Amino acid sequence: LWSQGFEHRLVIPYVGHEHAGVYCIAAANSLGQAECHCVISVIDEPADSGVEMLAASAASLDTPAARGCCTADCLVPPELLSLFRDRYCRSGEPVTLECEVAASPAPKVTWSFNGQPIDSSDRRFSVSSRGRLHRLRLARATPAESGRICLAAENDAGLATCGALLIVEDPDSGRVCSQKVIRASTKLFNRRAEKPSRDWQTTPGYSLVT
Repeated sequence: LWSQGFEHRLVIPYVGHEHAGVYCIAAANSLGQAECHCVISVIDEPADSGVEMLAASAASLDTPAARGCCTADCLVPPELLSLFRDRYCRSGEPVTLECEVAASPAPKVTWSFNGQPIDSSDRRFSVSSRGRLHRLRLARATPAESGRICLAAENDAGLATCGALLIVEDPDSGRVCSQKVIRASTKLFNRRAEKPSRDWQTTPGYSLVT
């Protein structure tokens, strides 16, 4: 095992059949946990050519663990492939937030504003999804929409969330919304992000990204 700064390595000097399997690295702090998985398959003898080596590698990786999301019986926790960030805009401007989520089985994805779920009855927001991509859109943002917007993706294997602040400038005062409102929404999000019924250290795939 080797670590330097942000880089972490696991080195196997001489690979044998006993090293074949699924490897996982997990990084955790007080806010949550993130994981990365890979499969190592060991063949008996080196292939005679590069083409044969590629064919052998492809065949050895045709396993449930290697296929991950492609198998119906393999649980893979939600992973956020792309995130949305804090946004600042002027009143009346359109705002679009997007997040790409991968998981197996397909996760249940929900959006919330200042800790309150966003549903179809809330005409301020338009929520849509296409494959892995999930999108929230405001046609015309107003200072009333200043606050914290959060996406949560959950399946039987775990939970992943992404949250960001939306700050809309008040056209009358020429200033952004009150910092008091932002602090209140942040505290509300932090309280709702805590799930007493879950142990973040033992629940696979539980991660928090802000």
